[in-house]
Amino acid sequence: MTLIEHLSAAEETRSEINKKHDLVDVMLLVICIIMIGAEGWQDIETYGDSKSDWLEHFNQGYQESTR
Repeated sequence: MTLIEHLSAAEETRSEINKKHDLVDVMLLVICIIMIGAEGWQDIETYGDSKSDWLEHFNQGYQESTR
């Protein structure tokens, strides 16, 4: 089982108003940024803003490959 498959198994509990980003993208972002030394939510937001296209492309490519 891949990391994305594990992350995809998480239950979505956010309200509709809080779903600006896909949950899997958020979790993947947090894992990546923690591994490179994030020191708080501001670091996560800054990194996420700079990598949002990559995250979306990465997750979309994965979803297409599993169909």
